[in-house]
Amino acid sequence: MEEHKQRELRWIALMSSVPAPQARKSKKVKKLLVEGVPSSVRYLISISSAVENQPKYD
Repeated sequence: MEEHKQRELRWIALMSSVPAPQARKSKKVKKLLVEGVPSSVRYLISISSAVENQPKYD
């Protein structure tokens, strides 16, 4: 249980520090993906990617 909480905290810290376009190239992201994405964080990832992919109007 404690390990799961630590993974959540690492993902949350990573999402705030690595910009989305650079995430694919990041070794840190790849390492965490191998360990697995906690279900509680998947929801946050989908929301943040949806917000970033919205068209920008002037």
